[in-house]
Amino acid sequence: MWVGAVSPCPFPMKKLLLLCPSRGRSERIKPFLDSIEKTCNFENTRLQILLDKDDKDLGNYFKVLPSWAQIKVFDRKYDNTLTTEILNRAFKQDDDYEFYSVTNDDMVYLTPGWDEKLCVKGKIYCGVEENALKKYGTTTPRPIDPHTFPYTSCIDGDIVRALGWIQYPKLRHSAGDNIWYWIGRRMNVLFCDESVRYVHRSAYFNDGEADDTFNKTNAYNNIDDFYIYKDWLKYKCVFDIAKIKEKLCQTQHMEPSPLPQTEHLGLPVSQ
Repeated sequence: MWVGAVSPCPFPMKKLLLLCPSRGRSERIKPFLDSIEKTCNFENTRLQILLDKDDKDLGNYFKVLPSWAQIKVFDRKYDNTLTTEILNRAFKQDDDYEFYSVTNDDMVYLTPGWDEKLCVKGKIYCGVEENALKKYGTTTPRPIDPHTFPYTSCIDGDIVRALGWIQYPKLRHSAGDNIWYWIGRRMNVLFCDESVRYVHRSAYFNDGEADDTFNKTNAYNNIDDFYIYKDWLKYKCVFDIAKIKEKLCQTQHMEPSPLPQTEHLGLPVSQ
């Protein structure tokens, strides 16, 4: 159940909903919050911090989170590694935004106005995660690795609503960005704005502490989620894309378009 929320969004426009799960990181979340405050347009963007009722650090979040961030506290049905559960429950409670983005509490945004640049109707837009650029020497996502495609892409709300989820429900924690990568590629709606930059202060990139939250979610989830993602790609991807296209044709009076005949890993770059 949703336990409660404080500091409701005071802004009238429902353009971008930025969802950020967090647990045990009331201190580590501060650089993320500072970067959001410096780079976002709060007339258009609402940040929701998704917390756990049983988190021993819960009280400290209420001390450090600013008034412009909405807090939602969840009593998870299963266990506290199921990030997917609270992401999808949060989406269903606010399913009327123009765009959605999932982010991490250890992300630092560098580009002012990134939230406006990445909100493009009918598209899935991402920027450049500088850690991945340093590690792999390219901005191109690598679908075999859940960490290289930026979790901070902005997805058209109609695409999310067509599926009814912001993260594939069978996943536990990882690989949701891989699934959005393939949806975007196969629908020809995935683009990268290389002027938008952010840094993921994660232990995965040797740029953050391997705390309890990192160790638990990675130990329990990454291997299982990788196989769930590969299974989706093989058996479910084409059906989910067909569902999106059918829904978009109904809501936007569009003609269906065929799937691309070839696949490649490079992303189109916005001009």
